Amino acid sequence: MKSNCPPKIVLEGFFLHGKFPDDVEDHVLSCAGCQEKLRLWNEERGDFLQKYPFQKLWDALELKKKPSRFWERFLFPPSLRTAFALATIAGLVTIAVWQYRQPPVVLSKGGVGLGFYYAHEGQARRGEDRMTLTAGDDLQFVYSSTQERYLILFGLEADGTLTIYYPAEGRASAPIEPGETGQNKKLPSAVRWEPRSSYERFFTLFSKEPVSLEEVKTALASANYKSIEELSRFPLPYPQASVIVYRK
Repeated sequence: MKSNCPPKIVLEGFFLHGKFPDDVEDHVLSCAGCQEKLRLWNEERGDFLQKYPFQKLWDALELKKKPSRFWERFLFPPSLRTAFALATIAGLVTIAVWQYRQPPVVLSKGGVGLGFYYAHEGQARRGEDRMTLTAGDDLQFVYSSTQERYLILFGLEADGTLTIYYPAEGRASAPIEPGETGQNKKLPSAVRWEPRSSYERFFTLFSKEPVSLEEVKTALASANYKSIEELSRFPLPYPQASVIVYRK
């Protein structure tokens, strides 16, 4: 019996050309056989990331967006180029799906918004505010902003732990590319969610000029709130959005 699943070359072509044919994407996300392939590829991606940190590779990739003769100009040792090419084809399907299936964002006054995808056991799904996830899941955040040109994304856990997610290890918000109303844009890299407590609230602050990490810490220290769970708006006068995720 002939399978309705797309051939492997179609899945691989997704990484090279940026999109599935119109009649393939929904099938891939609902088919158990295709999802099993994604799960195995995600395991291979995990093995690869233990050897080559994802953030550095992604940053390098973002600097090289011209399609012509890409790998000749990608200045890594031959062994790393080969490994990265295999990982791109066999392991980054989750990131690619995140990029082209836009989730609903949590909008706030001022035309900014925050949304995310999550990957669990090789399957990518749209995230929702106040949902429950498993520690170790990968999260890919998307944002919506029509005017502001800087963004800082951080999380506050139930125990008060503050973690900066974008920019990675940054001391201030970083530039973003504004879009049209309702247009979601992906942040440069996914994150591995490893909470220390029972939940985490993620905040994005949008601004016309950079917001420093010290300003965030000072505002947090002086804020009057009963719990992070109830702190739906961060005490700074910037356009912002937030979502909260609970740990299983």
